Amino acid sequence: MTGRDGGADIGPIGNSPVVILVRPQMAENIGTTARAMANGGLFHLRLVAPRDGWPQERAWRAASGADRILEAATVHATVDDA
Repeated sequence: MTGRDGGADIGPIGNSPVVILVRPQMAENIGTTARAMANGGLFHLRLVAPRDGWPQERAWRAASGADRILEAATVHATVDDA
């Protein structure tokens, strides 16, 4: 944990791009993606058919404070839906 209650105060900035992960296999991959997105000012994360379902607690541990990105992430059945 980062020591911050609920993670960093991050949110969408303008008309930002969407990041789509297709069939991510590990929750840690989702969390580290969210962390990288936060560093780059991205906010919108869409997950297509995550192998182990969603949400996964391990993703939050790997996100290092990018909690709001994970909380706002949406799950989709197909790439077209995402």
